[in-house]
Amino acid sequence: VLPPGDGEQQWQMWYYGRAGTTWAKGVQAVLPTGRIGTATSEDGIKWKRRRGSLAQGACLDPSPENHTWDCVHVGVGDVVRLPNGSLWMYYFGGGLDGPLRMQIGMAASEDGGLRWVRLDGGE
Repeated sequence: VLPPGDGEQQWQMWYYGRAGTTWAKGVQAVLPTGRIGTATSEDGIKWKRRRGSLAQGACLDPSPENHTWDCVHVGVGDVVRLPNGSLWMYYFGGGLDGPLRMQIGMAASEDGGLRWVRLDGGE
């Protein structure tokens, strides 16, 4: 959760979840992870979901590439605001080599957290 930054009025939060009982690639889900979404609040107590740019309003999905470590599920760890206003997300995920064999990745956003780009291509 981030408090309002300079010139901002709202708190921001990122969360993970999924619809259904499977992760990407048809893998049976055993954790509440899946995709990452975002919400805002005027007071830090009552939250309203913001629609991200991906399907069903997500802002970070598992990688579409089958060979990547995060192609089955992702979850948000923390988001930090850099001095220049950019956001960095520390996230975790798992792939086809074992969805519980998770790794940590980083992604960056230049639009306030609606769209994220994996740093180093997610490798």
